Amino acid sequence: AQRILHETANPLAAARLATTNLRTSMQAGPEGSPAHQKAVSRLDRIESSLDEVSDKLFNLLTFSQRIGFVRTTANWNDVVRGALIWLVAERHLRNVEVRSTYTDLPPVSIEPNETFGVVATMVRLALEAFDDSGGLIEVATALVRKGRRVRTDIHVRQPPLLETVKSVLEPEVGVSEELSPLHFEWALAQDTIASRYRGSLTWKARKGDLHLLLELPVNE
Repeated sequence: AQRILHETANPLAAARLATTNLRTSMQAGPEGSPAHQKAVSRLDRIESSLDEVSDKLFNLLTFSQRIGFVRTTANWNDVVRGALIWLVAERHLRNVEVRSTYTDLPPVSIEPNETFGVVATMVRLALEAFDDSGGLIEVATALVRKGRRVRTDIHVRQPPLLETVKSVLEPEVGVSEELSPLHFEWALAQDTIASRYRGSLTWKARKGDLHLLLELPVNE
């Protein structure tokens, strides 16, 4: 399922950007002619088809992840460590260090590979907040809500490309015309955490800092 996501998200994003640029070019030309109106109509159909493909892709990925879903009791800190180790080469290429703080946590009931992917998506989004000069990502786990939930906070202080990440998470209010593949990954991760675990995956930008927050219920 994740391979399908990576293979199709990039061409979809490119197609969306091409249609956006084409519409901008058309708006700069003469309007009202039959040829212009016909071109606009065709462009509308293309954009509608792209939206339909994106929706079907998301539904396909969601359905495929339900196949073979098996929960197991796991140490959540180990899942977070594993995702950070898996992305170590990408972090080094971007000159980004990670400082981790792990709290002793009760076990959680999860499908480890699936939740590993969620944490990896969070880290990738955090990496998007840095320019070539690199920086620091702070990762912390904690027990919150009177001990009923495990929280993972991925925190970037004053990132230079905060607006870039915001445009991925909320493209309708962002500055980027191209819909990033990470947008699809984030949407799928949010749906997974909410529908399967009754947890939450959120983000906030506060005083120039970026926080990516994941909460999961502990075993009862």
